[in-house]
Amino acid sequence: MLKVRVQPKASKNLVEGYVGDAFRLRVTAPPENGKANAAVIALLAAALDINRSRLTIIKGTRSRDKIVSVESLTLEEAGRRLTSATQ
Repeated sequence: MLKVRVQPKASKNLVEGYVGDAFRLRVTAPPENGKANAAVIALLAAALDINRSRLTIIKGTRSRDKIVSVESLTLEEAGRRLTSATQ
């Protein structure tokens, strides 16, 4: 499980890094009709180099603060991959 904080309607999609107790993500999609959530899943899948179907938002679908379940990776490996994807 990963804690993420999302900024929708950003200028570009990126993983900013670990801030506080969560990874901070920026997505260009607006927070309407699930577009930002879909962008979060796509960004995490690309950064973690896993299939989108392995990711599920389990808490916070209507909030900036989300908890995402990651199948097939340990928390340490997911953190390592996201840290290396930080821009």
